[in-house]
Amino acid sequence: MRQSLILFLLFVTNAHFVSAQSSIFQLTNPESVKLLDEVALLYKKPVIAVDARLAENVSALAEIAIDGTPVIKVPAGRDPSEADLVHELFHLKLIAEGFGFIRFTKALPAAVETRLYQWVKDPIQHTIFFPRMKEMGFNPSEQIERIASSSQSGFVVQSAQPRDLSLVPLFALQMALRDNTALFDKFVEGKVDKDDIAVSRQAVAIVVKDNPRTPSEEAATVVKVLNCLIPSVGTFSFGRWEQQRKGAVVIKTAIIEVGTPEPQRFCVQ
Repeated sequence: MRQSLILFLLFVTNAHFVSAQSSIFQLTNPESVKLLDEVALLYKKPVIAVDARLAENVSALAEIAIDGTPVIKVPAGRDPSEADLVHELFHLKLIAEGFGFIRFTKALPAAVETRLYQWVKDPIQHTIFFPRMKEMGFNPSEQIERIASSSQSGFVVQSAQPRDLSLVPLFALQMALRDNTALFDKFVEGKVDKDDIAVSRQAVAIVVKDNPRTPSEEAATVVKVLNCLIPSVGTFSFGRWEQQRKGAVVIKTAIIEVGTPEPQRFCVQ
């Protein structure tokens, strides 16, 4: 479907795109096209799809270019589903509305920091727009189910890393499948200790109880979940917000303070 390395969804008016351009992204649902329009209006720029090297099980990834252009990276040679694209469009929408990124005051290995963002913060943010995706007729967990269930390494911690980190993909998977416990049990059977599943379940309960709906609530929930899952990495607390303007939008980043690791979990709800 993609006709070049970079595909533009071009404006026709201030609020509408050429329908043929939507078909490049395989957007057949009118609500998907409406969401595409909303994102472009927020950024005051058309959404761009860029071929990129992504992890094997990642079908699409949202990003904001330095000039404020909303970008969806897609793997070269593979076409993401409409649910994948809508998923990333919602992330772009929320970023423009103040649901930004996280950064830690303590230097963490790049792989660890990426894991905490993708498999802790993102699943928490999913609770905000997954209900809307269901209303649109999509399986909102499609992408994360594929990532978590297919990544055997997600349940294995390298010897140089805290064992607690194995709970991170487990939490993401349990968040995605909290309405389908049979499928979750099938995924983890023989791979995960029951005590770890119990801890992950406590972290999921924190999210369900908090039900975050604002950037500040989301950041507070992220901190609670981190303190529950990975005390051996450090103790976490919210520090401050940082802001960076990119084009028409202000990108917010929650600065998370990282203190001394603790031997015991703090799974407060």
